[in-house]
Amino acid sequence: MSGDSRPIWIQLVEEFTQRIVSGQWKPGEKVPSVRELAAEFTVNPNTVQRALTRADEDGLTQSNRTAGRFVTDDQDVIKQHRDNLAHQITAEFIAQMRALGCDKNAITELINSQWNTYGPDTVALGNEQKHAKDPHDNARN
Repeated sequence: MSGDSRPIWIQLVEEFTQRIVSGQWKPGEKVPSVRELAAEFTVNPNTVQRALTRADEDGLTQSNRTAGRFVTDDQDVIKQHRDNLAHQITAEFIAQMRALGCDKNAITELINSQWNTYGPDTVALGNEQKHAKDPHDNARN
């Protein structure tokens, strides 16, 4: 989250949304507690609470005072957020590629050439690539 000038709670909303739409947090699954998330992101618990309240408002999570907070079971809500995120990412990508002077054919060729390089468990990080589910990542850091 460093290097991003937007409010931290907005960045957390995006992170939580990403975790839900990607399936990292599964439908019906209990969301980690505010304290756990605050520790993970090294932020104030109030900041996490604000982000989770927005996730509730967006329909991605549901708070149950006695049992905690859970990811929604509503697949349509999850799909809608996934589609919105995909459209946003695509629009940003196209704008950046056009700024580089690339046309539609060049962009399509680039995507086709890179598609198999970045498999479903791979996340692109700048010029690096990392396996998202690599159990050794924590040991390396």
